[in-house]
Amino acid sequence: MSISSPSPRDENRAIVMVGVDPNDRSVIIPIGADSVTNRLLVSAIITSGSVTLSPPKEADRYGIQAISDDGTYKYFFFEDASANYYIMRKNKTTSVFDYTKGTGGYASVYVSSSAGPSGSPTFDTYGNIF
Repeated sequence: MSISSPSPRDENRAIVMVGVDPNDRSVIIPIGADSVTNRLLVSAIITSGSVTLSPPKEADRYGIQAISDDGTYKYFFFEDASANYYIMRKNKTTSVFDYTKGTGGYASVYVSSSAGPSGSPTFDTYGNIF
């Protein structure tokens, strides 16, 4: 396949690596790496030969550390390189997720695989927490 348009370039005018949509080979998909997390970024936004990559979400810099289940909720504990944590919990009846975050590392709130977090963290929607 040949691309008739000029090679896509980033904001520094450097040529970027691209892919093509397997369902529509005329759609160019920019591919790049986030400078903070080094995770792969893929975006289908391309206009006039320039590339717009989606910025990483704040939660992308965290890694999973532990999981617990207290019977009502299933908790997922995440931590970043600076020992900040966030907890995502799933209501086992409604399948609704909510979140909380804090500092001091996940170990500061993790109790066991069969208990919720210690203290009384305030849970809310992703948008309100992050």
